[in-house]
Amino acid sequence: MGAIFAISTNDRYHGDFRQALFLGGGYVQHCAEGVCGIAISNGENINVENRDGLLRHAFEEELFKDAIEGKNKKFRGKLGIAHVSSKFPQPIALITSSNLPEFTLCFTGNIENRAQLKEKLLNSCHTFQAGEHDAHLISRLMIYFSANGNSKQKNEEQRFVACLEATLREIKGACAIVLLTKNKIYAVSDPSGRDILVLGVKSDAVAIASESCCFYNQGFEYQRHLEPGEVVVIEKAHVKKIGLIEKDAKYCDFKPCYLMSPASIVPNGKSASEVRQELGAIRARCDIANHFCPDVAMCIEDSGRHGLLGYINEFIKQANVFMEQLCQGEIKEIPSWFKVPEIHAPLIKYSYFGRSYTPAGKEMREIIALKKQIPVPDKRHKGKRVVVVDDSIVTGNQMLGDLLRKLLTLGFSEIHLRITFSKITEKCFFGKANKDKQSLFAVKDDGTIKTDEEIAKELNVASCLFNSQQQVAEAIGENIDLFCWGCTP
Repeated sequence: MGAIFAISTNDRYHGDFRQALFLGGGYVQHCAEGVCGIAISNGENINVENRDGLLRHAFEEELFKDAIEGKNKKFRGKLGIAHVSSKFPQPIALITSSNLPEFTLCFTGNIENRAQLKEKLLNSCHTFQAGEHDAHLISRLMIYFSANGNSKQKNEEQRFVACLEATLREIKGACAIVLLTKNKIYAVSDPSGRDILVLGVKSDAVAIASESCCFYNQGFEYQRHLEPGEVVVIEKAHVKKIGLIEKDAKYCDFKPCYLMSPASIVPNGKSASEVRQELGAIRARCDIANHFCPDVAMCIEDSGRHGLLGYINEFIKQANVFMEQLCQGEIKEIPSWFKVPEIHAPLIKYSYFGRSYTPAGKEMREIIALKKQIPVPDKRHKGKRVVVVDDSIVTGNQMLGDLLRKLLTLGFSEIHLRITFSKITEKCFFGKANKDKQSLFAVKDDGTIKTDEEIAKELNVASCLFNSQQQVAEAIGENIDLFCWGCTP
C-alpha cells in the first residue's frame, strides 16, 4: 500500500509550494501509515528525505510551519514529490550517478516478480545495498535498460520514456511510477489499471496524485484520470502526454468500495462516497423486497458509514413512495410490515488508533482492530433487531472476535449483517488487498466458498448478505467487464 502526490509550478505561481506539497501528501495518508518521503528540486539540486511515521508528523516543521514562518530555505523549490507507504519501506530513491540524468523515483503498487528481477540485475553486475527496496529496484532496472540500448534516443524525454516502458513491461504486478528530475516530473499510470493516477490543475500549478481527494482544499480542479499505461511529463505546470504502455488493463473493484477516500473520484466521475451509498441502497432494496425492516440500522465506522447513508436513504425513498401512493388513493394504507429504521451508533470509533488496515504487521492490525471500536450502552437497544452495515469481511477476525461480541452485550435481539462488497474468496493477484487465501473468512478449509447461511451461523448472527459482482459494477456505474474480479466469486 502506498500513495503519491506531486506538484509542478511555474515562475508565476504565487502559492506556497512547500505547504501545497505537505498538504497534498497528507491527504493521501489514509493509504499508508508506515514510512513517508519528500523529494524537492530547486532546478539545480534534488533534496530527498525518507522518514518513519506519518508525513504530517515527520515533515511538519520543515514543510508546514517553516512555509508559514519563512525561517529558512530548506526544501524550497518549484517541483516535488510526497510519498507514503506501509507494508515495508518503499522510500523515494535518488539516483545521482548513472547513464541517465539525475533523478529520484517513487511508486505505488506491488512487484510480484521481485526476486527474479533482482537476480537478473545481480547477474548483470548491479549491486544492492542494505535497506534498498522496490523503488531502488525499479531505478536500477531503468539504468539497466538504458545501458542496453533502450535510451539511444537523443533527448531526455525519449530516453526516460523508453526506459520506463521497458521497465514496466518486465514488472509483473501493479505499478504506477512518478519520477522527478531537476526540472521535470514524469508519471506513468499503472498499465494493469490497478494504480491509476489523477491530474489536478490550478493557476500556474499542476498536481498528479494517487487520488483526487488531495486537490479540492488546495484549489486544484480535478482534470482527469490518466489512462492505464499513459506516460506524461510535467514541466513548469504544463502537462504533455509522451507515451502509452498497452496491456490488458482492468480496474480494481475493491478500490472504490473500500481502499479509496470517499472524497476521491473514480474514472467515470463518480465519487467513492456515491458508489458506497449506492451499494448500501442496493442492500436496502433487497431487504424491502423481502419485507424485512429492522428496528435499528448502524454501521461499522468508518468503513460502513457511506453504505449506511445509502441504506437508510433507500428506506426514506420508499416511505415517500408509499406516502405519494396514499395521497393519490393508489393504496389505502402503508403496508404494516414497512417502517424506516432508526439510526443508532452503538459502536464509536476511537479515531486516534488510526486505521487497522494500513499497518504492515498482522499483530498490530489485530490490536488496533480490537481496540478502536468502543461500545455505547443504551437502553433503547434492548430487544431490537439491528442491521449492521459494513463494506467487507476479509479474514473475519475483527467481526468475529470483537465487533459482534460487543454488540451482543448491548441487548439486541437479532443482528443482521449487510456487507456492501462481495465475498472475498481469493488472494489478490496484484498484492493490493489480501495475500493469503487460507486466511479468508468466506473460504472453507477445503477451498470451497461458504454460503450466506453458513457465514451467518459461524458469526452467530441472524443473517449475513453480500452484494454480487453485478451489483458492485452497477453501483460503480461501469460495465462488469472493465474490472478485475480476481478476489471475488
